[in-house]
Amino acid sequence: MIKLIATDMDGTLLNDKKELPKNFCSFVSSRKDIKTVIASGRQYFSLIKTFPDNVNDFIFIADNGAVVYEKGKPLFTDFIDRETVESLLKEIHAIEGTACVLCGANSAYISTADEIAVKNIEMYYAKVKFDMKSFDECRDDKILKLAVFLNKEAESRLYPSLKHLNDKDGKMSAVLSGDSWVDIMNRRTNKGTALKKVMELYGIKPEEAMAFGDYHNDLEMIKACKESYAMANAHEDIKAAAKYIAPSNNDDGVMRVLRKVLG
Repeated sequence: MIKLIATDMDGTLLNDKKELPKNFCSFVSSRKDIKTVIASGRQYFSLIKTFPDNVNDFIFIADNGAVVYEKGKPLFTDFIDRETVESLLKEIHAIEGTACVLCGANSAYISTADEIAVKNIEMYYAKVKFDMKSFDECRDDKILKLAVFLNKEAESRLYPSLKHLNDKDGKMSAVLSGDSWVDIMNRRTNKGTALKKVMELYGIKPEEAMAFGDYHNDLEMIKACKESYAMANAHEDIKAAAKYIAPSNNDDGVMRVLRKVLG
């Protein structure tokens, strides 16, 4: 019996027009016996903006697992120490063409960004301060994640410059979260770790959980659930890790599986 559904947003639940599947919210509202988790690289404030009338129906894993909210209250957060953030910023700004978002618990912050980067940042971050002059401007906030943008070159140019962070002796991790994004977090931080904490909190076993995803930042979440689905449009690495393949995000894939499995 399924007791939990966890789904990524972009490329998974949302179609390419960033639209929710029809009747998704009403379906979730009608199944109070099942915990529904929205797990995303997006900022929490961006996620709740997508579900203005149904916030209390979901558990939100935001910033790729760095923070978890339920009914407006944080269940836990995982932040990066300031010295590490400052060191990472120097390294990132040395990569030509990048924009780096400091993802805080209270807001997001960015120093410089071109027009394309700004458009993408505004899509995923509802609370963001542009033109940050100094790191001191966010001294009262906790930085959960660094989201690095390089338009359409995340896998070919950006990730190769940052993948050394994944060396076994390091304390950080860099993960592809889209074709233009690499997210940097504490090594222990990911959607899977956050989801396991939620499952432990509610006594839910892996075989009682479903997960849907499409990109590398969904990998640990896919592995945490026995009933795992990669979207037809997913990266090949996610398809290899998942138990099943769901129809694509543009073919209402998540809802088609939920209707078939749960009725």
